[in-house]
Amino acid sequence: MADVCSDISSAQTLQTAPTDVNCGDFNLTSIEGCLENALPEDSLSHCAFNNNPTVWFKIETDSLAKQLFTFVSTPEEWQPVWAVYYGDCDNLIPVYTSSLGIPVACSNEGNNPAVHNITVPTGINGNPVTTFYIAVSASGNMDTGNFTLSAFTQADCDMCSGNDDCETTANVKIISRSSNRSLSDPVFCQGEEAHVCLEFFYDPGETGVDWFHSIIPNFGEGWDMTAFDPANVTTTPDGARWFGPDNAECAPYLTENLPLICTYTDASGKLQICNMKCGPCPCTAPMDSLSPMPGGWYWVSNGGQGCENTCNPSTSYGYPGSNTGIQITLCMDLKTKSFEGNDCPQNNDLQITFTTTSDGMTGCWEDPVESCSFVLTRVGPAWELDCSELSDLNVSFEDAEISNGEKLNSLFTASDTNYSIKLIPVVNSLISGMNEHTFTNGTGTVSDQLFNLSDTVQTAQYLVYSLLGNNVCYSLPDTFFVVVRPAVCDNGLPFSQWESCKVASENTVICHLSLLDQMCGEMFSNTSSDPSPSPLCPDGGVSNNMTWIAFVAGEGSYNIVVSPSNCQPGTGGQLGAQIGVYADCSFTEAVFCNAPCDLAPVSIPDSLLTPGQTYYLFIDGCAGSICEYNIDVTGTEEGFYEIVVTLSECVPGTGGQLGAQIGVYRDCSFMEAVICNASCDINPVTIPDSLLTPGKTYYLFIDGCAQSVCNYTIDVNGTYSSKDVPCDDGNPLTINDMYDENCECKGELINATNQENPDKMQIFPNPANENVYVLHTGKYKDIDISILNAVGETIVIQKSKIENGYELHTAGLSPGVYLIKIRKDNVISSYKLVKY
Repeated sequence: MADVCSDISSAQTLQTAPTDVNCGDFNLTSIEGCLENALPEDSLSHCAFNNNPTVWFKIETDSLAKQLFTFVSTPEEWQPVWAVYYGDCDNLIPVYTSSLGIPVACSNEGNNPAVHNITVPTGINGNPVTTFYIAVSASGNMDTGNFTLSAFTQADCDMCSGNDDCETTANVKIISRSSNRSLSDPVFCQGEEAHVCLEFFYDPGETGVDWFHSIIPNFGEGWDMTAFDPANVTTTPDGARWFGPDNAECAPYLTENLPLICTYTDASGKLQICNMKCGPCPCTAPMDSLSPMPGGWYWVSNGGQGCENTCNPSTSYGYPGSNTGIQITLCMDLKTKSFEGNDCPQNNDLQITFTTTSDGMTGCWEDPVESCSFVLTRVGPAWELDCSELSDLNVSFEDAEISNGEKLNSLFTASDTNYSIKLIPVVNSLISGMNEHTFTNGTGTVSDQLFNLSDTVQTAQYLVYSLLGNNVCYSLPDTFFVVVRPAVCDNGLPFSQWESCKVASENTVICHLSLLDQMCGEMFSNTSSDPSPSPLCPDGGVSNNMTWIAFVAGEGSYNIVVSPSNCQPGTGGQLGAQIGVYADCSFTEAVFCNAPCDLAPVSIPDSLLTPGQTYYLFIDGCAGSICEYNIDVTGTEEGFYEIVVTLSECVPGTGGQLGAQIGVYRDCSFMEAVICNASCDINPVTIPDSLLTPGKTYYLFIDGCAQSVCNYTIDVNGTYSSKDVPCDDGNPLTINDMYDENCECKGELINATNQENPDKMQIFPNPANENVYVLHTGKYKDIDISILNAVGETIVIQKSKIENGYELHTAGLSPGVYLIKIRKDNVISSYKLVKY
């Protein structure tokens, strides 16, 4: 070894690999070293070289190098310490790091003591320095002092995300939080929930070719990742999907080498990413191509030649058009951990870092210049967990058991009136009526009216917290349990009603009239804050405690009869209900409305209902009267069925799993899942007709659990035929389009039906987007066509005369419901148009 700089010979000289100007390859070269019997370097006082054994090396680079990365590794416990110089041995000039924070000369003074990276300086002749001197020393007790010095160089590479100093240009902020802390407070309470958003600009402007592909996050130890759903995020642009190592053949991987990045497995077994330039890493860079990537959000589009375009995002391109730069926003719900004992201080880190990649790095884009390979990690704010001891709950209450639709009467009492009490409901999709509550002065009563939307016993849960005096953080929670028994009709049908039309429209409707026939229950007692009809009926009336039921009208001859009973009086002693049906929740079309307030049964005839359309039936108490009710469907309904997929003889997949996931998509964009059985098992899956629109094409999939392979059968229970279902054959010159017995959509040519249908009028297509055709078979002297919006205003649009009708250019209309008014020889007809 060379004890002093002037002793360096060829044996202590390391030549770096050629610098790839395209930033594609980062090849380490190494040389072995030893500190055994080495002496301190008396002439150097920094890095403790004058106190610890020190040896010297020379590194030769080429003139293309813009940055030099050096590493010293040892199989022993001591920590290497080294520094980089240029000039000559008689006049050594230290080169400072180009890392995050204040640049330093000694490796152990930087953010990452395992790597020392410098920007190549310019010599007195104006050319890049190509000769460097390395002093290597040690901190701690040594055995043999063996080590390996390694290095590589890189050219000027474009950073499509982040700055060279690793300080984030992203805006990471708290949008809302469950504690009393301000949104700008970087300290979080234990068990706190927060809605967090990050915004940044992806800028590959140096290349103009790499599309934005992914965000790879890394969450501090203080976050409760068991409560985190990576699929429950909102993004701009939308379309992001979470992929990770658990996705089997869809697990993403690196497609090009990355010089600054490495991955490691944390204590919980998760693969994490680390940037050696932005902080200490428990792994060693560079990261080779084909290495698995940690979980992250990917924006995927089909790639061109050479791309497989499988489910794996690494076989596809990124977000189209982002090569000119794009603003990215991602918002997510997070929760902090709660600790008992002394574990909090070691796990209070809530900092969020994230690494972005281009489709040249993790996708199948073959970039002629690997400019986005210089990937830096964006470091979020230094948030942390409040580890001060939480106050005890000190709140007494009793769990409850109620029947469906019954109100709670549960008292919560703290040991001191200085306590505040907070209840947060735990989401249960089969329980409605749960609300958040805050009680001051140490006491309060919960009177939520809870509804069990299933046919089995359900448990509602509220998390109970307390806050004493001026404390900022609530106590650790306890759980308030409420058993809610189901309400059943004579045959055990579950209770299914909603407190507003809006909520009814957002939930599964009653699929056919045989189920509606079995409905019974008790009206809501409270008034929802959601919009309601005003007036209640076109003839008048005021909405009070409305109860809503959504159903699909069927084929056949029938009446829907709603019978109130056992009414409790409203204000003024009134008894009874008003009952009606609306076509949608804009309340612009009252299909039926029984204005008188009384106890008489109300009958809704099928002649008012269009088969296959969803309607919203309401029952409203007279001045707040509350009644029980029963619904009967008299007559006959046709066309009820269900599709059942049954598995058999399954062969286990990886990990021994058996069974399949089964679902239906509306189209191959996979934007709308009609039904999806997420649980992987061998149970039959039933797809009800209520989820399917007659005449539409659907795509049913069967996917093996971890590649389990099963036989399957498909059965259709019930009766239904697509024959004579209305459709659209794409021809504006046909009418009466219907599916035939071969599932082919066929219409009648207008000219061929002139004699049979002298006055036929057709609006095509409906719903519509860009153009609507108004076609007729009669011979009219004068036709005038106008379009009105929901409030009756005439909308001006362009229209063109075509053979046997008109073409209306509706591309500029906003989505919604419109009225087409047609005057034919002084006879006016109106048609509803849906614009999407």
